Amino acid sequence: MIEKTLSSEPIYSGRIINVRVDTVEGPNGITTREIVDHAHAVTIIPFETPNTVYLIHQFRKPVEQILIEAPAGCIEKDEDPFKAAQRELKEETGFEAMHMIKVGEMYMAPGFTNEYMHFYIASELTPGQTNFDNDETMHLKSYSVNAALEMIKKKEIIIGENLTRISNLEKNIIELSKQLKVLSNQLDESEKKDKINRVKIESLGKRLNVALAGKVQELREYQSIFLKKVKESIGDRSDIILSGDRFIFPSEIFFESASDQIEENGFIELKKIAKSLIDISKIIPREIDWVLRIDGHTDKRPIFNNNFPSNWHLSSSRAIKIVNFLISQGIPPSRLVAAGFGEYHPLIDGNSEQAYKENRRIEIKLTNR
Repeated sequence: MIEKTLSSEPIYSGRIINVRVDTVEGPNGITTREIVDHAHAVTIIPFETPNTVYLIHQFRKPVEQILIEAPAGCIEKDEDPFKAAQRELKEETGFEAMHMIKVGEMYMAPGFTNEYMHFYIASELTPGQTNFDNDETMHLKSYSVNAALEMIKKKEIIIGENLTRISNLEKNIIELSKQLKVLSNQLDESEKKDKINRVKIESLGKRLNVALAGKVQELREYQSIFLKKVKESIGDRSDIILSGDRFIFPSEIFFESASDQIEENGFIELKKIAKSLIDISKIIPREIDWVLRIDGHTDKRPIFNNNFPSNWHLSSSRAIKIVNFLISQGIPPSRLVAAGFGEYHPLIDGNSEQAYKENRRIEIKLTNR
């Protein structure tokens, strides 16, 4: 049956509690209730390991003795209980918990107070600095879970505020302790597997690097054969340069100035390149992923041509035209790459006619994709 409050008389107002006397009307008539308004609170059980917990030794004036308690404290105004639990754990133990879970909540003594307690379990603790209230003195000590529960049963831990309530959660604590132990074992096993996998991955990576290096070296051998064949087919021409792993052709061999149309002499040279490439492709193993790259380059003078907005467009279009012709000669499109570099990769810096001439070029290179 619900009691109706007729009046409320404040008796005391303090930092943690307020006391009032309410006059109420119930089923048996009018009577008074002495009520303690108490801030809601949190209690935290910090697990050092899945089998050990930290408890606090603290002198309590109302009972004139040192009691063994779990860390606890009041929730501040508008504070979230979880945040309060994190704060109180840090203040009273110095610990910060990587994991904190709520295991219960209850009214502490609803016969005379509205205090409401939230219970948490904290694990994977990181030590830090405590921050006691000015009127607090406490000492932290580690206990095995079984020892703490046994002390509750023997009333060696006797507390009205904390652990007598926690003893009602004994089954939860034991079960959670088991779960934490299982999780700890799973984490250890996972770390072992992860270590083994890392070793395997490192070993695989080394083998792949060796294999890749082998393929690159193998391609270089065929690259040398290709360069030799092209060199033989084009003859002893001073204007075509073999530079390292590529041939450098003056643009004038293939194109007129500011044009992307291949000239007749250009077709002759490209047919030689196509034949050499077809011959060498017959002996390159399938597992070697090779391509013939055609790079177009211009000099740095801006182009004055309505067909090409920039040297990017001209250099790219020239490379594409060469690629299309090589395809017509039987080179698979998947083995060809066209790239335009505009004027941005010159061989020679400067504004002389000689610099312009050498920078206008087509580079052809057999390489990996």
